[in-house]
Amino acid sequence: MASPAKPAQWADNGEAGADAAALWFARDAYAYVRETNDATDWQALSTPDCEFCAGVASDAAAQATLGQVSREGRWDVTVTRTQELNPLAFAVLVDFDKPSTEVLRADGSSVATTEGAHGQMLLVLHREGPNWLLRGGQWFEKGAVVPTAAP
Repeated sequence: MASPAKPAQWADNGEAGADAAALWFARDAYAYVRETNDATDWQALSTPDCEFCAGVASDAAAQATLGQVSREGRWDVTVTRTQELNPLAFAVLVDFDKPSTEVLRADGSSVATTEGAHGQMLLVLHREGPNWLLRGGQWFEKGAVVPTAAP
């Protein structure tokens, strides 16, 4: 499985680019890490102080150590709010519907299946050179009041 391609809007330095990057991180990159245990691109596009990012990479490493992978369908992700923190940094709130996930051993046998989930994810992104970097993230229940980010 190839690492997911970045959308054309990734090149935009403004809100459209931040929204595209948020969708890519939440829908494409996250699913790729979960299904392959390969966090190389995820880590390369995350800031060193991003605890959310480190947690995703750590979960992938733990799953790889156990010889397991996750199989889940495509997430339905929609941008619901974008807040400019400065001209090159944005906090983007997305709603997501995640299908059920099956955890498999290397031989293909099932370890567990988890139900789908519905919720929100707040992603803080900033533009550095040609890339959007993930600076932070936080999960929220669907319908929860999500605070705006501090600039």
